[in-house]
Amino acid sequence: MMSARTAIGPRAHGKLNVVSALSTFGIVATAVGVGATYVDFVTSVAAAAVPGVTPVIAAAALFPVVLLFTVLGRLDILAYTSALGNVAVAAGIIAVIVDGATTPAGVGVRPAFEPVEIARPVGAASFVGSTSFLFAIHIIALPVIEGIALSRRRVAVNAAFAVVTLLNLSFAVAAVVLFGAGVSSNVVDDVGSGPALLVAKGLLVLDLAATMPVVLLAAVRVIERALRLSARPARASYMLALFVRTACVSVAFGIAFAVPDFGQLVSVVGGVVSCLMGFVLPPLLHAAVRHAHKSMGLLDWAGTVVISGCGLAAMVITLIQTLGG
Repeated sequence: MMSARTAIGPRAHGKLNVVSALSTFGIVATAVGVGATYVDFVTSVAAAAVPGVTPVIAAAALFPVVLLFTVLGRLDILAYTSALGNVAVAAGIIAVIVDGATTPAGVGVRPAFEPVEIARPVGAASFVGSTSFLFAIHIIALPVIEGIALSRRRVAVNAAFAVVTLLNLSFAVAAVVLFGAGVSSNVVDDVGSGPALLVAKGLLVLDLAATMPVVLLAAVRVIERALRLSARPARASYMLALFVRTACVSVAFGIAFAVPDFGQLVSVVGGVVSCLMGFVLPPLLHAAVRHAHKSMGLLDWAGTVVISGCGLAAMVITLIQTLGG
């Protein structure tokens, strides 16, 4: 929504604007969808690692914790979990690679190795969802980074994207080499249950549990801004904010159980919502800015049509493939 209003100008403040509405929907849907994938991951890993614990029990224990921190909305408190998150991700990556390198294929929970085809055009659409999920969910950071000084945002964002890109690429190559095409959508399901692996899984669970409120607060802030809570009486504002935050957490948990397959959930969130926010809307916002300054040339229009069109096609193909699978 902030991007849309920046692009369109003051006119978007006084009336419902299509691009602004799509931006609002995209941020909210992305944040809630990502939160749902985290719920799916945490509950499934906890259920597999702890005897007697089911995904429902794990969700029941997780829900009040996520709701509490989401209602509090204190990003300064949650920021301290970033160090734990770095350790957890590093531990998880190392655990998967070490287990994959030392455990023969087909032994224990690890699937049999299936060779990866170099080129398979028919299945090309299958990676769109997961790729978009990884690299286009940055839209949820917009409401969060408002507190960062403008002079520091570019350096922080560029550094973060560089590190994340290299890390994801390296891990993807390692997973292909070690597991092949038989790897599960949640690769943690394919590693064993030794003490070190259980510690790594536990750290990942704690990390995502602590990250969930941060992700959901992106949706919360956009919705609360659209509802103009600051202009309402204090009591009404408080009750409405409480309802919005509880609803966001509840919907995320509901989606996780409505779509229990982790791979399908990532595909839908990434291929539909992230493609909308990462590929369809940005060219339209760019066109709005250039058109407002009367500097929109033929190449600009062509680029807008091509990029937005490819993003829209990816959304449709991913949705059809996911529903069909």
